[in-house]
Amino acid sequence: MCASRPESTTVPGRCTACGDEVFVHTDGAGKQVLFDEVGPPWPIHPCARKVAASEPFPSPSQNSAPPAREPQRDITRCDPAESGSAPLRRKGCVTDVYPGRSLATLARPGTLEYERLYGIIGSARFTQFTLIDADQVSYTLWLPIPHRDISTGAPVQATFRAHEVAGRAFFAVQSLQ
Repeated sequence: MCASRPESTTVPGRCTACGDEVFVHTDGAGKQVLFDEVGPPWPIHPCARKVAASEPFPSPSQNSAPPAREPQRDITRCDPAESGSAPLRRKGCVTDVYPGRSLATLARPGTLEYERLYGIIGSARFTQFTLIDADQVSYTLWLPIPHRDISTGAPVQATFRAHEVAGRAFFAVQSLQ
């Protein structure tokens, strides 16, 4: 029987010192670090470096009260029809992944609507997923297949743009890291 280990997580958040968007990584055992971006070279947020250099974290033997938690906020959905045409770039966590969606379920192949959708997405098949950023705003995105696999809980940075075809508004991914 395997011993259970604490689960490490990486989620978007805000630096409490400067307010910048960051990624908070915890090892599940109480240690955490702030990153400006996820992935190599894993740049550590400058405020985290200053705190680490100037004051050590309190040891469990010190009788200090835990920091007050920020009240949980509701997640707000960003409507592509109301977001304008400029590209958006957001860092966040992936939720609700639906791989293998087909444009044929949205428009009949050979129609102008299908051809416009294909021209925007760049593929007849796509993955639909939701990205939630540090401000608790959700974006439902369409990512063409083939593309890298994407999984629930993965931290990503996406650049995407709102489109509208035949009354259907959606966000199409332009780049994903």
